[in-house]
Amino acid sequence: MAIDSIVNSDKLKSVLVGNQAQPKDRAQPESRGAQEEQGKGAESSVHITPTAAALLTAESKLQNLPVVDKERVEAIRSKIAQGKLEINAERIAEKMIALEGLIDSKLGDR
Repeated sequence: MAIDSIVNSDKLKSVLVGNQAQPKDRAQPESRGAQEEQGKGAESSVHITPTAAALLTAESKLQNLPVVDKERVEAIRSKIAQGKLEINAERIAEKMIALEGLIDSKLGDR
């Protein structure tokens, strides 16, 4: 497709990378001897840090959680229908201020 040819073009890649390096297919080819020498005894391995492993575990657990707590939504709907939902404006304001402080502490002055 035309879009694929544009997205996968070397020219676009070089612009996105900032012309820092030549695309691999345009780089000077290595001699066959150099390629064979690099392949001898070389094993590929990947090391995952404990932090990355913890993030992967957390991500998989989050994927299994529902986006919405259906029981809580139903309880709130029931209270609204019965006219028994109490709204504590002061508590909402305190939570909003706390959230704003958390966001400011994470983002800092930008």
